[in-house]
Amino acid sequence: MIGSVRERVLVIGGGVSGLSASVDLVMRGIPVYLFEARPFLGGRIYSFRDPSTGEELDNGMHLVAGFYRYFMRFLSTIGRAGSIEFGPRLEVVLADGKKRFRFRTCGLPSPLNLVCGLLRYRPFPKRDILLLSRCLRRFRRGDDLLEGMSAGELLTSFGISREAIRYFFRPLILSTLNAEAFEVASTIFVEMLRSILASRSSEVVLGHSTIPYSSLIAGPAANFITSRGGKIYLSSRVLSIRVEGDRVVSILDSQNREVEAFAYILAVPPHEASLLLPHLREAGEWDYSPIVSVDVWLREGALRLIDEEMIGLTDGEFHWVFNRCSMVDGSRYITLLASGARDMMGRDKEDLIGAASRSLKELFGIGRRDIEYARVIKERRATPLIAPGKNRARPPSRTRFKNLFLAGDWTSTGLPPTLESAAMSGFSAAEGVMELINGGAG
Repeated sequence: MIGSVRERVLVIGGGVSGLSASVDLVMRGIPVYLFEARPFLGGRIYSFRDPSTGEELDNGMHLVAGFYRYFMRFLSTIGRAGSIEFGPRLEVVLADGKKRFRFRTCGLPSPLNLVCGLLRYRPFPKRDILLLSRCLRRFRRGDDLLEGMSAGELLTSFGISREAIRYFFRPLILSTLNAEAFEVASTIFVEMLRSILASRSSEVVLGHSTIPYSSLIAGPAANFITSRGGKIYLSSRVLSIRVEGDRVVSILDSQNREVEAFAYILAVPPHEASLLLPHLREAGEWDYSPIVSVDVWLREGALRLIDEEMIGLTDGEFHWVFNRCSMVDGSRYITLLASGARDMMGRDKEDLIGAASRSLKELFGIGRRDIEYARVIKERRATPLIAPGKNRARPPSRTRFKNLFLAGDWTSTGLPPTLESAAMSGFSAAEGVMELINGGAG
């Protein structure tokens, strides 16, 4: 058994939520033991070396909004906030066949910056701005009517047009909730809109990492934790949690180590949490939304035809195209991404590369012969699906055990399952631990 320490905190899970909690605690002088089942940190945001190109590839595309206060606080703490590059204002290009539409906010204070953008956005019917305003005013937080309704049902019930859904709300929901409008809870959709509208105009922007994700998160976070006395155990899956009364007393990991601590943070996905704690059994029933990415290396002449850094697609099998060459230092590929891609999970590599090739042909006139190499990445459990009725079922950070706290983007943060939700939950769990320590419970 690894000996017990009065204020030691044991964190289970090395994703963004577990890392945020660990970083916050070691910064306050609290010893942390971090256990991660996989041989690397980062959870659902990581990089790996592609053997064919030798290039370090990200496992997908994660955008950062300017109002991601907790995630940016985490990056700032580990010295990586400067690696996120934000645009001067929110600007998104959407392709509908050969037509392109550009949504761009203006410099007015929020929410007028968004209203201005919608007024100038050609495919968005102007009457829908008033309908949306009426919809947001109608419902309060926790409204029972919202709880069982999908975002799509909410929008159509208020008369929001098909054009507004097609050219604005569907891309927004796919990019933030990783599912279609009729699959996600209207409660989380409404709270997301309110969060955007409540943000300062300067915060309503999108950013991206200019370095691979492992260099952005895993490496710097690990160095920060270990340089302050924390310990990290990789390839160490926690197999069981032992409880006595209303407290957790130890864990047993896959290396047959029994470890005791003063407090514990469980920062794993819902299906894993349900296996460790019987009272979280319902979490094992959560569905997930997958993401499929196809990374494509093009001939130099064809690459010059990619004239946007990011472009959304209204039709076809993929929803976004990202020009990684202009986004990440040293990258030489583009990424086609499909959100909520359940129907793609069973398809083979060549089939998906063919679908990507057809999208590139339609968008940019790039043929299959222009593709030098392609790689398919499938994330089966990319994000938890916040379906109608599920938002209220998200558990709080505090549990029935006095010294055990939950963290993860699926917990009750009031946010979509994003990087911001993960970081927020980690800081919340760390704060709970500090209250326990300062309160002298034990």
